[in-house]
Amino acid sequence: MLSKTIYRLITNKIQDFDRVIIDEAHSTTISSTFRPVFKTMNDLASIPCQKIYLTATLPPQLEKEFLEFNSLSLTTPIIRAQTNRPELRYHVFQTHSKTNSVNSTVCHLTNRFQDRFTPQSRGIIFCRSVDQAIAISHDLGCLLYHSGMKDEDREEAQRKWHEGAVKEHCWIAATSGFIHGIDEPFVMAIIFAGPPHNFSDFAQGSAHGGRRGKPSMILLITDGIYSPVTDENRYLTQAMNNWMKNTTRCRRSGLS
Repeated sequence: MLSKTIYRLITNKIQDFDRVIIDEAHSTTISSTFRPVFKTMNDLASIPCQKIYLTATLPPQLEKEFLEFNSLSLTTPIIRAQTNRPELRYHVFQTHSKTNSVNSTVCHLTNRFQDRFTPQSRGIIFCRSVDQAIAISHDLGCLLYHSGMKDEDREEAQRKWHEGAVKEHCWIAATSGFIHGIDEPFVMAIIFAGPPHNFSDFAQGSAHGGRRGKPSMILLITDGIYSPVTDENRYLTQAMNNWMKNTTRCRRSGLS
């Protein structure tokens, strides 16, 4: 069931609630395998007050699944806005040899970007695994963020990245846990060290760039190996693979 404490608070004080707002609502469906507690979020549907579900990364193709998963009526009003971000510039780089690996390409590009950074500029390197994040952080001497770290260590890494007191703190190598809840105004470059696990992670991670309307480069580095498509998140995984393979259409076409 939904956290008993939260559920009891809402139901016992329902007269004090005008509405319940759920941010990053797509996670209830997309992350259900990894975060079992999300499977109980449909308990919210039984609470007699207005519910507002907010998300920037739920594809239209998954709307019906989202409504059913959260025990919402299929006639629930859905309001959509344009998601095109003209300040974001997308590029895909494919490595072609063992000596030019994904990690070494990431380090090379990071050093190139550093020459263009201002004191306010920040960069994020999203990694597919904890081991990869540790390796890239070690090679670059940059900050590290992943779920295996203590809470205080993650908070310290995020604080140092935000402050950027030294150039090594302008970059952070992180796993997908860094995708949510980050609002840094001057992220100039975002590098994906290998394909994200699905298209939602890519869209969510890319959205951290250009928060103040300034240009931001989004680079995806791949060795030509695509994520296996399984029943879980089949549409999002296949959409990510198709976007990477595309060489003829504008990169924005699959994101808006």
